[in-house]
Amino acid sequence: MHALVILTVFGIIVVGELPDKTFIAELILSTKYEGLPVWVGAAGAMAIHVAIATLAGHLLTYAPKRVVETIVALLFAGGALLLFLEKESKEVEKGKQEAEELEVAGAPSFRKVTALAFGVIFLGEWGDLTQVLMANLTARYHSVLNVAIGSLAGLWATVTLAVLSGRTIVKYVPLAMIRRVAGGVLAIFAVVSAVQAFNS
Repeated sequence: MHALVILTVFGIIVVGELPDKTFIAELILSTKYEGLPVWVGAAGAMAIHVAIATLAGHLLTYAPKRVVETIVALLFAGGALLLFLEKESKEVEKGKQEAEELEVAGAPSFRKVTALAFGVIFLGEWGDLTQVLMANLTARYHSVLNVAIGSLAGLWATVTLAVLSGRTIVKYVPLAMIRRVAGGVLAIFAVVSAVQAFNS
């Protein structure tokens, strides 16, 4: 295991996930239901998406190095543009919709709330920025294990933030600023990957 890769991936995933619609959905769910079942359901959904994304990224590594670096650069650049151009209000609205589309029928038992949170986050993460990031990072670092550990830790950290104190964080750290920081990080990775593609 490479601690530096794990920490780098952790940081990128946390910064990428905080302004995301699934983070907002977790916030809303945790205000409506008990935090623990929301955390368990969301964390379970995130774990499955980590496995899917890192496997997809691993498959990318079989392509020639220049092709992989070019694809990675383009995807990082696309992610940066998305974060710079799309307003955070859209992500907030999407998160609200995802959290409110489904409701727990009857008394909100632990199992029902866990299933609800799992369903909301599992569906919401498909094609999401962090899913693309995980695949990219796996292809870039050629390490499913390190990227999976860093990604899972990062995603679980954001779920924990959402459940415990997400509303406080959003109150003091605007989503717009988080999006700009995340966009800047992805832009740097895009440039580095493009340079490596050109030199390979």
